[in-house]
Amino acid sequence: MNIKETFIKNLEFISRHEEDFKIVRDKVVNVCKNPKIEEEYCDGICQKCIHNSREKVDLLVIDSYDGSEHHYRFKGSKNNINNGTNITTQKAMYRELKYFDDNLIGQEAKEDLEYYEKIKELNEYANEFFKKICKDCFINLNSSILPIRFHMFAINFKDILKEDQLGGQFLQQGNQNVVDIYHCYNRNIEEIQSTIRHEILHYSLSMKNYDCGDESAVFWALCKIYDAGAYKEMNNEQQKIYDLFWKYKNEEKHELNFIVRLAGSLDKETVELRNKLI
Repeated sequence: MNIKETFIKNLEFISRHEEDFKIVRDKVVNVCKNPKIEEEYCDGICQKCIHNSREKVDLLVIDSYDGSEHHYRFKGSKNNINNGTNITTQKAMYRELKYFDDNLIGQEAKEDLEYYEKIKELNEYANEFFKKICKDCFINLNSSILPIRFHMFAINFKDILKEDQLGGQFLQQGNQNVVDIYHCYNRNIEEIQSTIRHEILHYSLSMKNYDCGDESAVFWALCKIYDAGAYKEMNNEQQKIYDLFWKYKNEEKHELNFIVRLAGSLDKETVELRNKLI
């Protein structure tokens, strides 16, 4: 068996589970001879371009996963390709096979596995953070139950088009509260972890029937402590509560759990006490 047939047989074997992988023999292809093509982006039509050339290759390999085309010429071929790879030795053949095996074959499966591991890590992080703040701030909250969902992208297409794309949100759905984390596929771990902290603080405050709004003083204070990125401005009343929170926190005479309740609780008795103190 010659090098060409050996290469094809091996390539067919390692790509046997790839539905979009195509191997075409003796194919005429478009070849770009523009010397600057690697430096400049080209959005022209190849058939009308002066740099376009039609050449016959011994083998065309198309990976529909990333749209890449690979042109090959083998030892003894009469085809003379200018933009492709000449394989004349077994060493060169196995080098190309290794490239496909390492970089293209099974890439979708590899990415699926990487995403699964990423979500697993994020879920573990979310539950550990929830346990920590329950211990620090929400003593009577059940830290073993955290309803959190991770999404590859925005849950609705219209959310993708928003200028301030949602990184996550806390949803109150009747008696069931849920934390949703979006764009987990394309954001880095640190950014997603910040979103997780932000949304879990919303969730925890709500579960305690404390003021859980983005502009609430207690939420701002906890975002500062846990680096969770509060962003909606407080009004004058909330600013006073925020100052009260840090007055008690800096005195170091009270447990954080007590200060959070004082600043955030919505029960009548606590609200009256808070109003007297501010």
